[in-house]
Amino acid sequence: MQHLVGWFQDVDQAAAAADIAAISDDTLFAQGDIIRVPEEMSNVMAVACITAAVTFTSAQLQSPSLRQLANMDILPVVRAAVFGSSPALMDLSKNPFALIPNESLTFNTNTDDAAVIEIYGLLWLTDGPAVPVSGEIFTVRATAAIVLAGGAWINGNLTFSQDLPFGDYDVVGMRAESANLLCARLVFPGKPWRPGVPGANVPGDIDHPLFRMGAGGIMGSFNTNNPPTVDMIGISDSAENVLLDLIKRG
Repeated sequence: MQHLVGWFQDVDQAAAAADIAAISDDTLFAQGDIIRVPEEMSNVMAVACITAAVTFTSAQLQSPSLRQLANMDILPVVRAAVFGSSPALMDLSKNPFALIPNESLTFNTNTDDAAVIEIYGLLWLTDGPAVPVSGEIFTVRATAAIVLAGGAWINGNLTFSQDLPFGDYDVVGMRAESANLLCARLVFPGKPWRPGVPGANVPGDIDHPLFRMGAGGIMGSFNTNNPPTVDMIGISDSAENVLLDLIKRG
């Protein structure tokens, strides 16, 4: 299981390192620059920095426990407003880095630009190493009509392109695609954790393999009478496509 959180600021840092603001999150403490590590999701699975700033010097994930060794320097960095094909991120899924539950996390960057510019930090938290799953995996398409906004999770319903046979399904992969989409995460009714993926912008964009066809384990489960919704962050658009890789369980 994983949970996607983020930081965002529209700022000209003028080549001075500073923490950027945490994105509000319904399921955990995210206030000011700080996100607190939840007890059930206290490991770093993956991390990404996205900015089109002209000059990039550094990006770090920082916390008291990390500082005992070294704050986590983040590379590669996406030098654009959104992810490109085959998203650039630090993948620690096979050997997640353990944090201390309830400690404060910040995302520190050092950039420079001629004017204010958007800076994002994305963090995938997990409960342990990714456990790939296999089975009779199939993919179904859904659409959403979310008016995307920068620096905020906007929720919307998914409309499936086909009626699924009644029953229970495990989600074992996801692709979210829309012009100017940064990222997306699923919201399972009654469940706190919201597993997410980097956004794709055009049909030709290649997905990161961690997030498709069971490679990252089970993202969550649902019954056809109570399907998930989706949170998204992006620059501007209102028509999104979502592919879910599913295994029918009963």
